[in-house]
Amino acid sequence: MRQIPKRWLLTAGFVILLLVGSLVLWRQREQRKVHPLTPIFPSSLLNQPFPVPATDLVDLNGDKLKDSEMRTGKVVLVLLSEGCGPCIEEGKFLGSLGETRSDVRFYGIMPFGKDHTSLKSAVSRFPFKLYFDEGGSVVQALHLDKLPIKLYLQDGVLKKGWGGASFDSARQTDFKHWLESV
Repeated sequence: MRQIPKRWLLTAGFVILLLVGSLVLWRQREQRKVHPLTPIFPSSLLNQPFPVPATDLVDLNGDKLKDSEMRTGKVVLVLLSEGCGPCIEEGKFLGSLGETRSDVRFYGIMPFGKDHTSLKSAVSRFPFKLYFDEGGSVVQALHLDKLPIKLYLQDGVLKKGWGGASFDSARQTDFKHWLESV
């Protein structure tokens, strides 16, 4: 049996590393392209009563988020995942905003993963109260399929929604100005 020369093995290993590295960089660049203020709902869905009749949003202690918490006042729901890089960056950005507006409540919703396991690992990464969507009610009712997503509710009415993360300062400034206007 003939042995493969070391040079070929090293070359093959280098090519594989190059391809994997390129794929990772491409994926990160593609994720950053999504504009955070891109509306994710047609205008016909906005200004309608929030279409989730009942939610099963549970925190780390097993306590459910009261339905009235989402249907009174100004609420920003942030759908995210603990292993999602853009979600973590979005959490940092939104956490700083949550401290400036006491009249707007920020809740993190994790629609995917293993309920308590996902919440335990995510608690230290996100600066607002986190809930797990046990029944998938929010995601299913709104047909959401990407993260992070921000939803703005006012007195139980879905007013605005955005898909993607706010990576650059211009997008962050746009969102800050919008938040100041509500």
